[in-house]
Amino acid sequence: AAQRYSIADSLAIRAAEIDPKWPEPLVQRATIAHARTRLTRDSKAIRAQADSGLVYVGRALELDPRDASALEMRARLTYDPVSAGLVRNQRDIDAILDKSERDLRDAVAIELRRATAWQALGVIEDAKKNVAEAMVASRKAYETDAYLRAAPAILSQMITTSYNLEQFSDAIHWCDEGHRRFPANPVFVRCRLFMLLTKALTPDPDEAWRVVGE
Repeated sequence: AAQRYSIADSLAIRAAEIDPKWPEPLVQRATIAHARTRLTRDSKAIRAQADSGLVYVGRALELDPRDASALEMRARLTYDPVSAGLVRNQRDIDAILDKSERDLRDAVAIELRRATAWQALGVIEDAKKNVAEAMVASRKAYETDAYLRAAPAILSQMITTSYNLEQFSDAIHWCDEGHRRFPANPVFVRCRLFMLLTKALTPDPDEAWRVVGE
């Protein structure tokens, strides 16, 4: 993966040299930097990648302040140190979450059907304990693009959020939807068992054993 990212970054550099007024290569470099933060647990490396990515995306936004992909990527890169557990001060965390939220809301205002930005917004709202807003954003992401690569995570978040809001019928619906689409994913098997052990459904030992046996 590291080698592929290096090749992709080299191609993006060349594209930016050919057309310095095109923001897309800079966004791609920022995207690669964001992806590289996932390859390491080294705090210095994570911060270095996030910082370099923010430089690239900042240059992209200088070329086009309404570039939705650049705004989304700036939000993701801003949040990366928090996601990696590198920010301890709650005031700093809150400031980062607010900044990321603003960029993501700007991105979806520009491109309403930008599913990845809605998905990221759901993560941010969940981190801010805005349960209802997290649910709205996650549903927007799923309804906009149900085949998004992050669909299992989105569905899982929607199950948890629905349950926390005591919207039990919705929690069951999304649990069943997840199992239908991703039957091999253990998250949705556990979800169905969990629902049988809560006030969402009447306890049914026979059904529990049937789920386990599937």
